[in-house]
Amino acid sequence: SGYSGQRIEVQIRTREMHQVAEEGIAAHWMYKGESQGVEEARRFSWLRQLVEWVQQLNDPQEFLHYIKEDLFEKEVFVFSPKGHLYALPKGSSVIDFAYRVHSDLGNHCIGARVNGRMVPLKHQVNNGDTVEVIQSPNQTPHHDWLGIARTSKAQARIRQWIKQQQREKSVALGRELLEKEFRRYANRPGARNAALSPKEYQEKLEYVLGSLNLADEEQLLAALGYGQITVGSFIQVFFASEE
Repeated sequence: SGYSGQRIEVQIRTREMHQVAEEGIAAHWMYKGESQGVEEARRFSWLRQLVEWVQQLNDPQEFLHYIKEDLFEKEVFVFSPKGHLYALPKGSSVIDFAYRVHSDLGNHCIGARVNGRMVPLKHQVNNGDTVEVIQSPNQTPHHDWLGIARTSKAQARIRQWIKQQQREKSVALGRELLEKEFRRYANRPGARNAALSPKEYQEKLEYVLGSLNLADEEQLLAALGYGQITVGSFIQVFFASEE
């Protein structure tokens, strides 16, 4: 019993029990630190805070001020010309928006119209902007874009494109070097005049790939183009059985 003989009720809660009681079962994930549901718990907590603001603030303008300040603190919300809404980190550029919509759109982006006005790739988008991406089939990503892009998706796609282009150039260079060395080897004094059959070439190639621990011919050509393997060492192994 309490003061003056009145009955009182005492509730004893652990921290976890308190969070569940106050914020629901979503808080249980947050307390446990489990990755699954943590983001939902954060959103639930923000929604609960929103309800409290509605109850406490009498001035609608003051309420909107707090909402905008909290909601747009880390993100901006941008529209496509068709009215689709996209959330981006604050400070995102036109490039980030283009890659957010589609990777191909980002790869060929040359600029944009923001609210009807032409802007460059580095232009940072703001809340409520309507962004129309301008693209060209001749445009491709550049190293400079990495200094403009802020989102991890945009940066990853730009690096992926550049890496793929570098590999393709290396494969082409490796093939050119190899063909030139084959011609030189075939024209050396005392060389066999008979050309290799496709079967003989494939057998020798597989022997070289196994010796150099390479997966396939494309990987071999890329390694030659990058300079990781010299053409001379390849020829030496390739024609080892003839020496």
